[in-house]
Formats: sequence, structure tokens, C-alpha cells
Amino acid sequence: MRKRLLAILTVAIVLAPPGAGRARAFARTGETESAFSIGATRSRADAPVEYPVIVVAIDGVRPREIFDGEDPTFVKRRPLRSAKELTPNIHALGVEGHLLGKDERVTASGPNYVSLPGYTEMFSGARAVHCTTNECGRTQVPTIVDAMADHGQRAAVVTSWERICLAAAMDESKLDATCGRNHGTLDSEGDGTLDSLVDAAKTMGPGPGHDDYRPDAATAEIALRVLETKHPDFLFVGLGDTDEHAHQGNYDGYVSALTQADSFVGELRGRLGWLGERGQKTTIIVVTDHGRAANFRDHGGATPESRFGFMLVSGPLVARGTGPGTDVSLGDVGRGAGKLLGLPAESNAFNRWISARL
Repeated sequence: MRKRLLAILTVAIVLAPPGAGRARAFARTGETESAFSIGATRSRADAPVEYPVIVVAIDGVRPREIFDGEDPTFVKRRPLRSAKELTPNIHALGVEGHLLGKDERVTASGPNYVSLPGYTEMFSGARAVHCTTNECGRTQVPTIVDAMADHGQRAAVVTSWERICLAAAMDESKLDATCGRNHGTLDSEGDGTLDSLVDAAKTMGPGPGHDDYRPDAATAEIALRVLETKHPDFLFVGLGDTDEHAHQGNYDGYVSALTQADSFVGELRGRLGWLGERGQKTTIIVVTDHGRAANFRDHGGATPESRFGFMLVSGPLVARGTGPGTDVSLGDVGRGAGKLLGLPAESNAFNRWISARL
């Protein structure tokens, strides 16, 4: 997250002509920058969402710890923990669904493997051509959140890193979110407990992050309350303590944060069990925005190995006993979620796989 690079990128905004159906309010520079379109005014909400989606993004996690456990290069005075010991809940869900990142590679499209382009790719469902650093402003293209608002669907975004709000929606007025301690506007819908959790987090320090960062423990608690009380059709949760510790060269802190993030995934799984049929029909996607360099501390365009990550997909419609049969990108997060939510979606191997039992 902390890697700051400067870049200037000029894009042209192309709008579909009047009467051409749903307006294509996205930029083009030789390739589509968004899988989603917006612009048509709806007089009524679409049919209720039957298959909700939860995305948990754990920042800056290497495939190494997910598939092979702790790295002996950084652990010297205690027994190494296996992958299943580090992330038992992710692996349990992997049995029910599929864990990608070893046989089928998961990659950030880059070319600069830092956080804001990665999150922009997830939300837009396409390579973040207009955003190549962590200094990008608000996204210039429609996202899954914008498209859901056009279809009368409910999305909520809860993240530790404040800048994810910039990637989540082109139209800030459509964003129901709390990012970092003070960014975004989350509608508590009158729930005093949720208001209290958000307010209490504002008084915390940013550690292990900086600026307006909110520690993962507070973010996780807020996200669970949002799930229970708001019942969003799409919930995006961004956890970042892993990346913050890694940038400090703190391997023990990194794996501890990864284990805590995995515990949150287990809590989510348990809370979904309380939601009856809606919980049973919910798909969980766990993913990382980028991997890490060989030196563990860094990531970015200068270290191409940091483009590799992992992705877990578990849900009622996912094809059983097999993966999509191809490498996937961060854009598949948005495209796949959009397919499950009933948004217009292209037909590709990942979308067919994630909705195979539809």
C-alpha cells in the first residue's frame, strides 16, 4: 500500500449516443476499462438478488503462505506452521469450493503491482488502465457498486485502508462505505451498535498502518455487524494488516495478521449459517490485491513476481471438484460477482465456472 509512484495518464471519456441502450460511461484507451455500464434511469428495482456475494480482500499476501505454510527463511526459533495451520478456514472453504493460485495462477494485471490499481481492477472487472499508482484519485470508470445501484441492489464496503473508497465507486453518492477511520459514509440504518463501532474506531491509532488507516480488528467487527443488520447483496471487506507488517519487514506480524484474517473468514462462515437460506446461497471470494517480491518486504512493477496472488471461491453455484481450467486475474472478482448478482456479464471461463450450477 505504501509504495508511492507518480504517473500521468490521459484518457478519453466515451459516452454511448442517446438511445443506444444503457449508456457506456467509461473510458477507453485501446481496451475496455470496465466490465460494467451505467446511465439508464430505472423506475423500479430489479428482482431481489437470490445469490449474494461477499469479497474479502487480504492485502499483500504471498501464495507461499497459503499453499506451503511459513517460510523457513524468516522463521528460525520455533517450529514452522503448515498452510492449513496458518489458514484453516480458508482451506476448509477450499474443500467446499476451490482454492486458486497454484495450478491456476491468480495475477494482478499491473503493470505496477500495488494496491489501488489492484482494487480498481477488482471493482471495475477490468485492468486498471487509468490507475497505475496508489496516488490515483477517484476511479474514472463504473464499478460493480455503480452498476448495482442502477439495478436497485445493495452494496456495502468496509475496509481498513482509506483509499479503497476511491476505487469502489465512480459516483461517490452511490457508495455505502466506511474506509479507514474517517472516510466514506456508511448508513447504519438506525443501528446504534453499528454507529458505536464506527465511532469507536475513529479514536484508535492507525497502527500497524499510518495516516487514516483503521486496524483490521475494528474493520472485521464492523463488517460482521454490517452483514448481520444491513444484509447487503454485495459486501466487500478489505483487510490490510498483512501488508503493513510486511512493509516493516515483520514476518511474525505478517503471518499473525494472516491468521487473524483467516479467523475473520471463519466468523463470516459462521454468521452466514445464522442467516438461513440467504446464508446458504451466499458466495464467498477471498483474494489478495498483489503478492510480494522475493525479498518479502516489497512489491511493485520492479518485482514482477509480486503479481501473483491467490483466490478462494466457495458458493452454491460453483462447479464442484474442479477449477475454471485457466489462469484468472483480479478483474474476475468483479466480473464473477456481477454474474452471480444478475448484472450483465460477458461469458468467459471464470464466469461459467462460478455460476455452473445456476
